[in-house]
Amino acid sequence: MSFIKRIFQLNKLITKKKEKLNNQDKNYIEKQLFINDSPKDFTIYHLKTFKQKYENLIFKHISKENIAYVIRNINGFNTLGFIEPIDVIVCNQKNEIVSTYTKFLPQKFTKHYTGFNFFYIFPTGILKRFDLRIGDIIRTK
Repeated sequence: MSFIKRIFQLNKLITKKKEKLNNQDKNYIEKQLFINDSPKDFTIYHLKTFKQKYENLIFKHISKENIAYVIRNINGFNTLGFIEPIDVIVCNQKNEIVSTYTKFLPQKFTKHYTGFNFFYIFPTGILKRFDLRIGDIIRTK
């Protein structure tokens, strides 16, 4: 019980610091999403550090329709600390979709992928809306 309390206290501390900075720390890269070379109305944020992942994903609602996240150079993905289900796309080095997870529940792990570069995190329902399938090409520019 005290461990969970400490996690929530840490979350409050980080959010207070984040409000204090007033978005002056813009280390993440903001790009536009392209699916099969057609632009989509999505903003992609490249998360590079654990701090960025924590501030943007953990204990947050990811239900905004036009924001997605990319994590690069990882072998798997977990949703520990997430509040709601998400859609996850796994891409290889050529930006081809290798695997998809629809309505990926909180507190779960993907399987271990070796040699795959990108994990895209979308709000629930995006895979159906854009009709994304294995073999499609997804890029950010």
